[in-house]
Amino acid sequence: LTVFSVQHHSHFMGLHQEIIVERDGVNLGAMRSEFRFDYNHQSGVEPNNALRSLLPGDRLAASCHFDTTPVSANSTVQIGEESNKEMCFPTFLYYPRQELASFAYVPPTTYSKLYIADVEWCSLPSSDENFVSKCAEQLYSDVPGFSRFFSARLEPSLDYPTFCNSGGLTERVRSMSPGICPDNGCTESQNCSKEDLRTWAEDVCEFNCGQFGLTLYPDLTRTEPYNTANIACPNSFFDAPTLAEPAACQAKGGLPQMIGLTLGMGKSERISEDQGSSGSSLVWNSFAVICFLSVLFV
Repeated sequence: LTVFSVQHHSHFMGLHQEIIVERDGVNLGAMRSEFRFDYNHQSGVEPNNALRSLLPGDRLAASCHFDTTPVSANSTVQIGEESNKEMCFPTFLYYPRQELASFAYVPPTTYSKLYIADVEWCSLPSSDENFVSKCAEQLYSDVPGFSRFFSARLEPSLDYPTFCNSGGLTERVRSMSPGICPDNGCTESQNCSKEDLRTWAEDVCEFNCGQFGLTLYPDLTRTEPYNTANIACPNSFFDAPTLAEPAACQAKGGLPQMIGLTLGMGKSERISEDQGSSGSSLVWNSFAVICFLSVLFV
């Protein structure tokens, strides 16, 4: 991709923004750094010429800094679209055109509720001896309560056997969520056994929990979900990578040399020529001292 304009956006507390590019594990520096963000003067500018071309595999990280000193200590700055709240995002203009034009970060715990109402179910044992995990128990006993996706489409108090062995609305919802019920043909004939459904519920939970980085009980290898969710990315959930540190600047040439220069201009006077009038005089008193320190590099 060739980027020809980069714009930063925050609200009144925005202080500083920059976009870092990393390639092959090397921090290439900032595509754009805006050292003093001004809400009233926002515009797109050309990126750092060396970083205007992005290659497959490049990683970008936008960092935003805010000045919250005007906010009282017991107050919280909220994220939101209103100008008295805060936000942060960069905007690019680039070519050629891509199929996906929008990506968005959302808190992982919020987005995960589309898959499962409570991520802790993934790591808890079932209180019912017919199940292994709490997750499978919840799915089997209450499909609408299992996730936000189902609660928005189904009537309350619908159990898993009824959901998988019925037609009408449940059939339409199943078509919107492939794999939610057994694929051995019992769903089509509406005769899935309880044993089939208990086993399948565990499989569904293993998949859903794995979507956001959790293993399913009794496997407690990972009990913390991924820390990032990005809608429209090929993989919506992942741990945000840590960018490599930029290379340190290396001084070249001889040792630094200190140069001091003092320039003085003494008092001078200029008296205008007498041209038949009383004349006038203009006096400049000036004294300037210029001192500068220069570090020379070869």
